[in-house]
Amino acid sequence: AHGFRMPEWPGRKSRGTLRIVALGASTTYGMFATSGETVWPAMVERALQKRFSLPIEVYNLGVPGYTTHEILGVLCMLVSELEPDIVLIHCGANDAFAQAYPDEGGPDNTRFRFSWNYRPLSAPVRLAISTSYLLRSIGGVLFSRGSYLPGYVLKLVQYPPPAGDQALKNSHNAKGKYFRRNLKTMVAVAR
Repeated sequence: AHGFRMPEWPGRKSRGTLRIVALGASTTYGMFATSGETVWPAMVERALQKRFSLPIEVYNLGVPGYTTHEILGVLCMLVSELEPDIVLIHCGANDAFAQAYPDEGGPDNTRFRFSWNYRPLSAPVRLAISTSYLLRSIGGVLFSRGSYLPGYVLKLVQYPPPAGDQALKNSHNAKGKYFRRNLKTMVAVAR
């Protein structure tokens, strides 16, 4: 219901429950896992439940493709509502991609990502798709290639990578300053 993998949030934490929130990107979400039960936050929950005799809940707030900029937003907007005892932060791979962009993606990530952008379908196309299962099936594939929804979401929010030489130059000059800043901020907010 909140847009995260699992489990659903029950609201206020029960007395005596150890609640853990896992933040991250695709490796936390379990992008290629067919079940939320096979990703590391669920495994941590089961391992701790076996070892300790108290109720333990681990909430998976991982979102594929997120950098520390977006993870910090999730932390600031949602985590306090869950009243966690422990916050686990697993991130960095997507921030590494930003290193190839000018100024490491920029202090606000706007040289790496931009606001959601898609082209709405025209009225005749919407009508045709709504009346034909075959057109819906074919249309989903065709339109996803042209920045229409549905499709690969990162195409809709991320700039194409710089050319090879420029990407190498940007990466060579990168020091990880925004990654470090965001990670320190996440730790401070989580505390």
